[in-house]
Amino acid sequence: MNSDDTITAIILCYWEERLGYISTIIDTLRDNTLPPTNIVVFNNNPDLRGVAFKHAVTINSGENFYCFARHVASLLYNTKFYYFQDDDLVVDNLELLRVFSDVLMKHPESVVSIQGRDIIRSTNGEIEFARTDARETNEDILETDIAFGRLHMCAKGPILRMLGLRHQYGIYSNRGDDIALSLSNKIYGFNNYIVKTVGRERDFKVSNGLWKGEGHTQARKAVATLFLDIMNAKESINASEATGPL
Repeated sequence: MNSDDTITAIILCYWEERLGYISTIIDTLRDNTLPPTNIVVFNNNPDLRGVAFKHAVTINSGENFYCFARHVASLLYNTKFYYFQDDDLVVDNLELLRVFSDVLMKHPESVVSIQGRDIIRSTNGEIEFARTDARETNEDILETDIAFGRLHMCAKGPILRMLGLRHQYGIYSNRGDDIALSLSNKIYGFNNYIVKTVGRERDFKVSNGLWKGEGHTQARKAVATLFLDIMNAKESINASEATGPL
């Protein structure tokens, strides 16, 4: 494997009913034509002890840090790219990581996913999320406001920019980490993309999920509003600033 293609994959888990799916996800990632250098399972459930998986490093957290944990955990590894996914899906296309890597080699400061959301903001400031892939176009790679967080991939730059802006503006919401990641990128003048050629995910049968919780959508909209306000106030931070430490 070329050193420029190294990947750390982080699978985020919490629900006990989904633990049986983790091995399938790991095996599928390992079977990719460009397999990850490291596979990490971040167990966010402090009540589930002793969780471990073959062919993966398992981090058993003493606290539920929600989705925010995956981006922080990625900083423990030094690889070219970082792939993140939830525990309730798998992508059967074994070209997934190679396709994502190819896109990131062309757009190294972007965040890529297979789904995205565009933000529609009304004159009174209210926002709605629209599916990026619902656009009428034959393009295989589309710019998107938010690279959807169920699975996404990026280099270290977008992660550091997001963490820096979170700290600078005191934005520590445990929801909308994908929104924070993608909009931080846009604040610095970089684009995010969805890639349609790898197809869609295959969902596992689950009964629980953070998205089913009361107020989840409203919390995501609140995070988006905070970052949009930063974007509007600064218009766009000079991209050269993005290369320095944040």
